[in-house]
Amino acid sequence: MRLNKVLFLSRLWWAATVVALILPVAVGASVLAQTDDGLEGQAILTIGSKAPALDIETWFSDREGEFNQTTKLEPGKIYLIDFWATWSRASHPWMLKYADLQDRYFDEGLQIIRVSDEDEDSVANFLELDVSGQKETIYAEWTLGYCVTTDPDRSVHEDYLVAAQQANLPVVFIVGRTGLVEWIGNPAKMQTPLKKIIDGKWDRAVFGAKIVAEQRMIKMAAEVRQLLQRGETEEALKLIEKMMVDAPDSKTRAEMAALRLGILMENDGPNIAEAFKEVVENISGNSYRLNELAWSIVTRAQGGKEISSELLEIAAETAKRGVALSRKEGSDSHLGAVLDTYAHLVFMQGDLDKALELQTEATELYDSDDIFEYLDELKNEKSKRVLAEAQTGEPPKEGVLGNGSAENLNSEGSESPKTESPKTEPEETELEESIADPSGIES
Repeated sequence: MRLNKVLFLSRLWWAATVVALILPVAVGASVLAQTDDGLEGQAILTIGSKAPALDIETWFSDREGEFNQTTKLEPGKIYLIDFWATWSRASHPWMLKYADLQDRYFDEGLQIIRVSDEDEDSVANFLELDVSGQKETIYAEWTLGYCVTTDPDRSVHEDYLVAAQQANLPVVFIVGRTGLVEWIGNPAKMQTPLKKIIDGKWDRAVFGAKIVAEQRMIKMAAEVRQLLQRGETEEALKLIEKMMVDAPDSKTRAEMAALRLGILMENDGPNIAEAFKEVVENISGNSYRLNELAWSIVTRAQGGKEISSELLEIAAETAKRGVALSRKEGSDSHLGAVLDTYAHLVFMQGDLDKALELQTEATELYDSDDIFEYLDELKNEKSKRVLAEAQTGEPPKEGVLGNGSAENLNSEGSESPKTESPKTEPEETELEESIADPSGIES
């Protein structure tokens, strides 16, 4: 799979900035409840924080008067506060699921409150719509057993979603009987925590220990973005190094490493080879990602950037590993694309004959104009060298590295063949593209 450099770097940035947007972080019983010294003293709503009041403007249902339309959370009760939107398809199935959940735990003191930030008419009109696949039922019927509300001034969203650094909908906050936030996350993952909270068996400290590091990552990623926007690349890289040290798990560290490499390549920074090598190690089992990464060095050279011999060697080994993995995976077109990448890098290293061998195999597997064109260029290069040898009686010089850059030269000093990247089918496991929504929060 091929990506141009801009898209490649943008994907790396997206992977890094969404590292911990699933869950906010936590504290044990008391220590970091509202602020953390590493977060510049800014208040963050987290596990163990006192739950803010619910300054909700409009209530559409309240279990037919059994729940108070109150802003103050009552001690001894458990609140499941779900932030949703009419445009969020992922929010719709919970209309019915919450009715069942509310009935099940009503006697245990649970109150479910769904909070939108849309205007009153938009929510009211949505509630009157027929449920998908059930023309005789409207959404309002499903919501009679619990509370559905909206808060157009977004004060509750600011107090909860923004304060907890949550970016996706729907998201749930569970407030325990003591008025403290016990859990935050996607409703699909809340069943077990909710049951334990209701039964008094929830271990807030254990849940919080992992999440606090993730929340720190979110804020630090935002700081990195601000530094880059101000052109303070060196400071941004220093912060990324700190994030890599503080990363709560290997996945987060890998995403930080990818971000660091993207910044270094974009700004011709130092130690690109070392950073490149770490990213390779993190994706060593993914032939598609290996191919993307190796090809980024080809496009870098084609753009006139200097490529050190060390970086070129690592990139070639990366493509070679991608080829080995691709042979096991059984996709001819993908294998052809990776062979093409490997051929480019091998030629940059000065081995024309091997490049010809690899590119010939690539054309047998992948019917792409770009791949055939590059094979023709390699053949033309071979013909020139044979002719030069016949004329001079001496073997022509192979492509060489000049001043640490991948300037593949033939015997006459001309540049090596270059070609645009062939395309292959996208990998299904790639990150999905996000779709903007009216509130600026992804569903």
